[in-house]
Amino acid sequence: MANNIRESGIIAVRLSVFNGSLLNYHVPNTILLLASIMKIQHIILIVLWLQPADLWSQEILKQDLVMELLINGQYQETIDTCNHIIQSDTNHDWIWFPLGQAQNALLQYDNALESFQKAMTHQPNHIPLLQALAGTWTSLGNHRKALELYENILDIDSTQIHARIELGRALQKENRHQEAIGIFKKLVNQYPHQYAYQKELGMCYLRADSLNQAAWFLHNALNINSNDRNLVTQLATLYNNREDHALALNVVELGLQHDTMALSLRALEAYCNYLLEMADTAAIQFQRVRNMGDSSIFSTKYHGLSLLALERFEEALPLLRTVFLNDTTIAQHCYYIASAHFGLLQFDSAKAYFKQTIQILMPPPKLEATIYRDLGRTETYLANYEKALTHFRTSLELEPDAPEALFYIASLYDFHLDQKNLAMDYYQQYLDQTGFDPKMLDEDTPGRMTLSQVAYNRIIKIREDLHFEGSLKKK
Repeated sequence: MANNIRESGIIAVRLSVFNGSLLNYHVPNTILLLASIMKIQHIILIVLWLQPADLWSQEILKQDLVMELLINGQYQETIDTCNHIIQSDTNHDWIWFPLGQAQNALLQYDNALESFQKAMTHQPNHIPLLQALAGTWTSLGNHRKALELYENILDIDSTQIHARIELGRALQKENRHQEAIGIFKKLVNQYPHQYAYQKELGMCYLRADSLNQAAWFLHNALNINSNDRNLVTQLATLYNNREDHALALNVVELGLQHDTMALSLRALEAYCNYLLEMADTAAIQFQRVRNMGDSSIFSTKYHGLSLLALERFEEALPLLRTVFLNDTTIAQHCYYIASAHFGLLQFDSAKAYFKQTIQILMPPPKLEATIYRDLGRTETYLANYEKALTHFRTSLELEPDAPEALFYIASLYDFHLDQKNLAMDYYQQYLDQTGFDPKMLDEDTPGRMTLSQVAYNRIIKIREDLHFEGSLKKK
């Protein structure tokens, strides 16, 4: 009987401690009950047992409260509670880690760093703490510090895959791409069906400018998971940069199977068709994308260029003007407007925009040569023949290997400046540079007459007019 009472009394005390009560209600009654049946030394032992249990229970309650707030995402409440506990008693080694986690979640990286470093003095090999500290260094932009911590984690436990992944990412940010490739290669070999590892390895190769290998692993990742819109965009862009536009289009169409309303993919689909010189399809698709709400400069620009390629100049002009007004420092955008005006036979406007194109920036020589050729053609239509001749000669100086300028100079001498001998010489130079073979005239070549055929015919006609004899001189 005495044993039963004693056990029930102790159980009551323990339940009281576990439930977090203050013991003021249970303890006196329990002690009085025990005093009536137990020796005095037993009472002393129980009182000694009660006091540390009370302190221990309060500490557990504090930890539970902090962790409950942290788990529930109440980060500011977590910080306030931790600070209150620290103010009442600084001897709480456990508190720095959850405090740092809450500060980190609220982007208070400097405070989190200080808290984690204090926690490290008590738990230097605690892997979750090391990972949190490394993540904070990454957020602060110090990838080298993060890298050292991830290496430390792997020294402690080489099986930590998360640390291995983050180490690979940190190495990339330090431009140590080959080391990062080695890390993700091992992960891909170990887990070949994990899409994320394939993608990370592909991105490592991409950053290392190994485009073929990048394409291989990114395509592997896409075969595992074609829902990743960013991956579709990256891989399609990679193929476009390699001028494999058909494969880029296939990748985009695969992504569209999962999200037919994705405007970015719809615009990329239209762009691939534009690069494939399917301007009619591209124009229809860009129009659809813009009707769906895509007002981006990218879609506006390539919609305009698709219409320009289709010689629908009047429709293209307002789109190209919008693109140019968005950034008037881009010479090429100005050039597109000039080309549209030229197509509409608005030569004064075309001339103004061609000149503005040259004035905006110093364009690459090839583009500048093209602009001067177009400017020369514009001046020809405006009957400013000497100016046109000057522009054609400038174009020839900038791009000596471009034969079009030779043809335009010959045409000027032939039809406008009445210098037939010079015209014939320039026509011949043009034919020599293009590698024209008169035997080509024997073939059935339907469609418009080429510039080479025109030049050849003009030489024959000029010779006849000037009563020349003999065959066309050969190279």
